[in-house]
Amino acid sequence: MHGCSHYKKLLSAAGLGACCVILMLALVAESAWAQGQELIEVVHPGGLTKFSIGRPTVVTLGETTLTYWARPTGRFQLSTGPTAPVGGDPTRSGDENKVLVGRAYTGTNGFLAYTGAIQFSIDQTADEATTDGVLVDLFSVMTNTAASSSAAAVPNYWPVPLAETTRGATGTALVPLDGKDLTKGSIEAYHNFQLVGDVLMIEIVITNTDLNSHKVGLRLAFDAGFGGTGTLDGAPIFLSTGLVADTERVFPDPLQPSATLPASWTSYDDPNNPLVSVKGVLDNPEVHDSGMANSSAGAPDALEFGLWNHIGGSGMNFRPNNSISLLGENWGAAVKWNERELPPSISRRYVTYIGFGAAQADYMKPFATMAYGPLQLIAQTSTSGLPSLTDPLGRSPFPVSVYADNFGSETIQSATASINPPDGLVLSPADQSRTLSLGTLPRNLLAGGTWTLDPVNARPGIVTIGLSGPRGRPVNRKLQIPAIPVLIPRATSNGLDMISLPYNFINTDAEHVFESLGGLQPGQNGSLVRWDPAALVYRWFPHPFVTNISPGIGYWVLNRASNTIVLPGDATPLPSDASVNVELPRGWNQIGDPFTLPVRFDSLQVITPTSGQIGIAEAISQGLLQATLFAYDPDTQNYTWETNVSNLVMDPYAGYWLLTYQPLTLVIPPPLSVSVASAPHQVVSPAADGWRTELVVSGPGLNAPRTLGLATTAQDGLDRHDIVAPPMPLTAAANVTFVSPQNTPGCVVDVKAADRREKTWHLQVTCQQPQTGLTLSWPDLSTMPSDLVPVLEDVATGARCYMRTTARYQFDMPAAGTRMFKITVSPKSGLTPMISGVQAQATASGGVAVTYVLSAPATVDLQIRNLAGVVIKRLSAGPVTASGTHTLVWDGRSDSGSRAPSGRYLCELAARAQSGEASSIITTFEVRR
Repeated sequence: MHGCSHYKKLLSAAGLGACCVILMLALVAESAWAQGQELIEVVHPGGLTKFSIGRPTVVTLGETTLTYWARPTGRFQLSTGPTAPVGGDPTRSGDENKVLVGRAYTGTNGFLAYTGAIQFSIDQTADEATTDGVLVDLFSVMTNTAASSSAAAVPNYWPVPLAETTRGATGTALVPLDGKDLTKGSIEAYHNFQLVGDVLMIEIVITNTDLNSHKVGLRLAFDAGFGGTGTLDGAPIFLSTGLVADTERVFPDPLQPSATLPASWTSYDDPNNPLVSVKGVLDNPEVHDSGMANSSAGAPDALEFGLWNHIGGSGMNFRPNNSISLLGENWGAAVKWNERELPPSISRRYVTYIGFGAAQADYMKPFATMAYGPLQLIAQTSTSGLPSLTDPLGRSPFPVSVYADNFGSETIQSATASINPPDGLVLSPADQSRTLSLGTLPRNLLAGGTWTLDPVNARPGIVTIGLSGPRGRPVNRKLQIPAIPVLIPRATSNGLDMISLPYNFINTDAEHVFESLGGLQPGQNGSLVRWDPAALVYRWFPHPFVTNISPGIGYWVLNRASNTIVLPGDATPLPSDASVNVELPRGWNQIGDPFTLPVRFDSLQVITPTSGQIGIAEAISQGLLQATLFAYDPDTQNYTWETNVSNLVMDPYAGYWLLTYQPLTLVIPPPLSVSVASAPHQVVSPAADGWRTELVVSGPGLNAPRTLGLATTAQDGLDRHDIVAPPMPLTAAANVTFVSPQNTPGCVVDVKAADRREKTWHLQVTCQQPQTGLTLSWPDLSTMPSDLVPVLEDVATGARCYMRTTARYQFDMPAAGTRMFKITVSPKSGLTPMISGVQAQATASGGVAVTYVLSAPATVDLQIRNLAGVVIKRLSAGPVTASGTHTLVWDGRSDSGSRAPSGRYLCELAARAQSGEASSIITTFEVRR
């Protein structure tokens, strides 16, 4: 009632003209004490989150002498929903009513306000290195606008005021070109805040309504947190690229080219046991959709993390201080789009997301799909005294869920959610359906389905739980599984695996450690083997090189009976607060993760007498070690490797090959519990210039992909672009490597210099026993430039094939030994093969000999037709015919085997070069019977 009397008083005092202004603004005048009328507060239709923002209302100030003022708006607060359990993560309680973005405080004239900023940059300096230009924060502009004695004189910054929707608010503001005065010109900024799934989608469309072109940029600054009572809650920030930020950072980092802009980031209140998390999404298809605008701004140009007072106060001029830690500090994040030209009447759309980080999610319209489940399992001791795995809440089996949130206009019919558990995780109870019905999803409905999984045979490492929502939209969720002192053997045909043990033992004797195998002596079930880098041979137990077990060292284990390996009672995990040093000689070394959680390879460090202690990136750039790890795949009995070092993760219990070029100490730091992304380092992989293509040798129990290519920064000899192959597995079906006449080590990746000269690769296939049904294939040559001619030659048989028209070559190896293949890639010659001098002569057997002269190497085909043009016989001269005189003989029979009757026939010869040029010629001849 009190508010209504003020509203009536305002209309009466202002007169009709003022009334028109007020109606046009769609503003409701209110006094500063009417706190209930200040805010737009919207709870997600499903209860996941809550959005709050001030209304741009005209308020009266004072008691005796009234003045009029526009309540500032443009800054918002995002919280988890208020109702358990759906608020935040709908599958658990305790994370409700947690402020994620925008802390509340009492602002000017006693109105509630939020920290944060939406900043418009207009015509600043070219490099944006200063703030001499115009940086407009509408909230600040409205705050600093003096109160007026007339309601009609209040500046109208929101001609279309923010209005509540079922999922947020929309409105259109005017941004003054000079940062304060609308009468001097403005641009228009449409604001759309929408709760989508567990995040807030922020859409801003900037339209240049001025007569002149302007450079316009945008920056959104978020005062993020985890809903606690204090502000000092900074925690590690995990980027989708695998990096971790725990100091002030900007991405992309101009000083670290590999530190690129991530598609998303997440930070957890407690990395060891997260309850509340904050997530930002910077890049997805919606970000690149122009919507109702003329164009899309795309992904931001920069992602910034820093102390909140630095992030909030820097504008477009944020320069991170990498020495300032964010851990336990009041921190913030910002996304920035640099200024770009915006001509008159042209609009540009900016989109980004900020919100709750518990789910692996897809926010593409018309519905959001979110996958919930633990980030990691925890090693426990069961009531029987045996080790077991549970989720952080002690549950085993543990739940995994998929939720769908329909924010579009259409109804989703027959919605489903599906699961595909990885090896080692099984549905429990087993009769659960892998596909659950979510029913019909009308607009604004949130629905979900849940399964329970038992880690009964889980092996440690990072696994992916295959999950999908309506219409098959995938939202796969990664799960970190720690080691327990029980190792389930992998299903292999020969019981061979390369492993490492992440435990210390009081008794390090191998027979004690592997007592569950039933013995390691010759003739017993188990065998233990380790490569000796000094002697370049495998050492078998009981050789002294293999008799003692240490964490961080890799071994071959031959488990013939596939026994479950139960480690003895003195197995003790290593402390989680200290690094492990592993001494490595020059050459090939078998190593492993010494901890019970996965470790990122690029978090390792290296110590040498000359270099001191340096990061793995620097060690690789100095040529101290090869930039990859090799793991063993029992299914193919071959190795796998990763060429992008930042993607390399060492799993507990897995063994790896590492090539060192001089003796060194490998320093392995303890991992963070919540993620394998445990260090803010990323190794620069060789630039992906030029092209790469894959060759695959496959056959029974064999799948060996190998890579060849060209790069402008590569050399024809061995360099950092090449990847040297490790020693063969003990029972490998075949060894496949690129070899060199210079006797350099065999390689699985061989990249040569990208020049216009002909290049040749020699691929060597070595089999320990006879092999039949082998195939050499090249599935995709699309990356190879079209002006290059690839030819495969079987050196043993001389057979050649043009690789652009043939996708595979089959061969057998009837005896153990080596087979060599030569791949030649040369520029197109541009020569068209011409056929001339064609003569057809009858043979004594009743056939015809066709002689011709070929001007250049080509594939030659012959077709015999009757006078009606019907093909009765096809002949080929072989894969490639050299230039010169050649003869093809037709036996006088059709393709069906019948003898051709007497009469005249057409002879068509066609020649096609390997580079595609072709020609043909037709002549006639007569057959007489």
